[in-house]
Amino acid sequence: MAEKVKVVVFKNEAEAYKKFSDIKNGLRKEKDYVLSEMALVKKTSDQLEIRESLDTGVETSNDTSTGFFIGSLVGILGGPIGILLGSATGALSGSIVDSFDASENASIIQKVSETITDGETAIIALIGELGEDSFDAEFSECVTQILSEDAAEVMAEIDAAYKVELELKKEAAKKLIEEKKTNLKQKIEEFRKAIKAKFDKKR
Repeated sequence: MAEKVKVVVFKNEAEAYKKFSDIKNGLRKEKDYVLSEMALVKKTSDQLEIRESLDTGVETSNDTSTGFFIGSLVGILGGPIGILLGSATGALSGSIVDSFDASENASIIQKVSETITDGETAIIALIGELGEDSFDAEFSECVTQILSEDAAEVMAEIDAAYKVELELKKEAAKKLIEEKKTNLKQKIEEFRKAIKAKFDKKR
């Protein structure tokens, strides 16, 4: 069984909701894939919002998921890292990829972020495929764009991205403190000059 993360982007939002419901309710009886987690998301103003979600409780055979896989991915995609990578920030993308031994040059998070454009609705799923691209057959009657990635690689990149995001937050906090100290020194000097000027007038 091959564990995959599937990102299915729909041109028609109504079809996305219907397909999510169909898969959730198991309307297609003969399936050659195992569904672990699934979420229906929409991108608005570069933010991903989960509209519906499903966790079947089924974990993949190599433990790439612990129950919060999709939530973690959406969290990264909707956070500063996902937004920056979606804007094709190459240097940052490279730093994340270099954080683990990725086989491809492009960041997976970047590819996912760029696949879902503003205003589009998508299904993101963690599945185990028994056949090649078997999950894709669910959407054969719809106009979609499907991205398929190895689940273990995605999880490794999520972990690396969280570490990068933490470092960015630390650096931002440090700069804010430095800025505050700098401004405080400037204010002190301004008040010192103002007070001195008052005394100079009285001489």
